[in-house]
Amino acid sequence: RLFPHAIDGAGAGFEFAMFLNATERRILCLCQTGPYLEGPPGMTHGGAIATIIDSTLGTCALAMAGMAMTANLSIDYLAPIPLGTVLLLDGRTERLEGRKMFLSCHVRAADGDTLHARATGLFIRLDPTK
Repeated sequence: RLFPHAIDGAGAGFEFAMFLNATERRILCLCQTGPYLEGPPGMTHGGAIATIIDSTLGTCALAMAGMAMTANLSIDYLAPIPLGTVLLLDGRTERLEGRKMFLSCHVRAADGDTLHARATGLFIRLDPTK
């Protein structure tokens, strides 16, 4: 196994590691999905893919601006992801406008050959005093 697990049962759910480059306003996430995340037989559920994209972009937003919440997440699913596939999520902050943060993410097979999904997200920086 390459990753720590997020739920009990080694390899049963999400296993991931994230690497932040604050200077480039970019985050990379290596992820592998397990059998608890099955949608169609043998494939990763789209909601699980949305979850890891949101977690990746949310971590990037948090690092860039402090407390932030997802306001919009738009995902284009391009190719199914077989369970057990090692994925590379490449997230980045595209621009900042006041409290708004616009981010993007590409989900590829770790070998870089297959683009499984692409996403854009709008995150809103929160005022911690409210």
